[in-house]
Amino acid sequence: MNLSSTALILLGTIGVYLLMMIIIGAVYSRKTSSVSDFYLGGRKLGPLVTAMSAEASDMSSWLLMGLPGVAYLSGIADAAWTAIGLAIGTYINWLVVSKRLRRYSARIDAITVPDFFSKRFGDKSGVIQSIAALVIIVFFVPYTASGFAACGKLFSSLFGMDYVTAMIISAVVIVAYTALGGFLAASTTDFIQSIVMSIALIAILGFGVYSAGGFDAVWANANSMEGYMSLTSMFDAGTKSSTSYGPLTIASTMAWGLGYFGMPHILLRFMAIKDDSKLKLSRRVGSIWVVIAMFAAIVIGVVGNGMTAAGSLENLADSETIIVKIAGLLSENGALFAIIAGVVLAGILAATMSTADSQLLAASSSMSENILGGLFRVKMSRRVSMIVARLTVIGVAIIGVILALDPNSNVFQIVSFAWAGFGAAFGPLMLLALFWKRTNRWGALAGMIAGGATVFIWKFVVRPMGGILNIYELLPAFIVSLIVIVIVSLITGKPKADVVADYETYKADMKLDSEEFNAQIAAAAASAEAAVATAAVCECAETAAETAAVCECAECAETAAEETVAVCQCTECAETVAAEETVAEEVDEEYDAIAAEEAALEAACANSCAFAAAEAEETAEAAAEVVEETAEAVAEEATEAAAETVEVIEETVIEVADTQAE
Repeated sequence: MNLSSTALILLGTIGVYLLMMIIIGAVYSRKTSSVSDFYLGGRKLGPLVTAMSAEASDMSSWLLMGLPGVAYLSGIADAAWTAIGLAIGTYINWLVVSKRLRRYSARIDAITVPDFFSKRFGDKSGVIQSIAALVIIVFFVPYTASGFAACGKLFSSLFGMDYVTAMIISAVVIVAYTALGGFLAASTTDFIQSIVMSIALIAILGFGVYSAGGFDAVWANANSMEGYMSLTSMFDAGTKSSTSYGPLTIASTMAWGLGYFGMPHILLRFMAIKDDSKLKLSRRVGSIWVVIAMFAAIVIGVVGNGMTAAGSLENLADSETIIVKIAGLLSENGALFAIIAGVVLAGILAATMSTADSQLLAASSSMSENILGGLFRVKMSRRVSMIVARLTVIGVAIIGVILALDPNSNVFQIVSFAWAGFGAAFGPLMLLALFWKRTNRWGALAGMIAGGATVFIWKFVVRPMGGILNIYELLPAFIVSLIVIVIVSLITGKPKADVVADYETYKADMKLDSEEFNAQIAAAAASAEAAVATAAVCECAETAAETAAVCECAECAETAAEETVAVCQCTECAETVAAEETVAEEVDEEYDAIAAEEAALEAACANSCAFAAAEAEETAEAAAEVVEETAEAVAEEATEAAAETVEVIEETVIEVADTQAE
């Protein structure tokens, strides 16, 4: 088999995989009808999808590129202590956070992590969710960029493709299924991707051991390098000697596990499970898979070094491409192995995509829901909200692509920094939000800012000083954030009464079994939906009532009736009321009733005005007759009086004349 046919099989296998992901996105786009569905899947995830999507989105390309690369270069100490810290953090996070967060977030109807913090602490101003959203955007965009960079490295190192072209193609596919299907598509593809990642690890591990000459050869090579297989020292490839890996460094490395308490893309899986009674199964499945996957990844790094020593693998300038190079060697052994190698490469894509899609959703929800909707109070209809959500996914991806244009970016370092940012800003706050009633909004705000700022300060100012200060920035930042939250909460007064009441309700919820709790939440959701539909109908009815009250004549009634119909049939009202088909039908009937009432009202007003006009006309005629009769009577009386006056005058004149004659 020549190289071109091998490359064709590899690309074909990867192409089929990518096409499957897009199809899944298209399928779930039909099931995504609201922003809640888009960002949280309507809280409908099953236990296995919850477990595997959470861990697949957690591991990212770091599992198949970063972790083996570290082990390949410096031995097992750094990789092993990191994995141990992550394994412990994973288990504790499932054990103490998952169920509590699921119930608390459902009770206060929170669909994102910033939304949860805002409602948990009764922040009406939108400041908490805005700061939380900014934290997500600041740390998730470069995190997403690291995933795009991993995809670019994959194709450029294996096929000689242009790095930027390969990276952009990968980003387009990820954006396509994420923007189409939202959270359900991301979670389902993550579940599939975890399976593909597992196959990739097994295939590479088996072929690598074979190519290195067996386990004995791998073990002998590892032991030949000073400090390579030690948990308290590291191998320095430059000097061919070991360096100390002391207790402080071990504690610093294990601090990776603290990051789990603040990872938005993992916490969202806890919030989205359908039945929290299944979280125990999810915890077991997820924790076991993480331990096995990280162990296999570290061993692959050791095996890869053995392959280099045996001459079957070139000395790698970029150790993060180790699995890619081994897959390339595997593909040269025939069509079947080329297909297996294609699945392995798809597994690397899966590791990248499973994290990138979740990060895109978290970042876009922060922008559209928490900043536009929360801080700026932008009112959007359901259709507009979905459009904004999808456009935000695309916008965040574009920024990620721009940041990933540098092919020399280090995946492990970028992930490490972003992990510290989330762990310090959100981790302590999440724990105290769930376990300490006294935490208030000022403490929450101060803790987030202090944790995030400490990560930057320690990373770029303190840590470069070296010595005992050269520790992973997550550890000091986590401690600072925790202390700040407690102190500020204590000195700024107790939380509001309604916040405390919500907390007490949540604590009471934790005593209910899952069936009782789910029934309560379902009843509350049904009541809320009914209230929304009723409010929409009542709004139209109230408008009609106001019109009727104003109407006093036929012309007014006609104009007001037209305005009322226009209001009731407006797009916003129609979209709100048409949430369910049955509700829409009821609203249509309500509209018909209102129109009928308006018609009757118009007729009544017309009749009233006509009747008033008729009465006025009759009154005028009667008045005219009265005036005419009165005038005639007055004229007759005046004539008679005048005649009598003339007679009196004549008699008087005669009398005067007689008197003078005498």
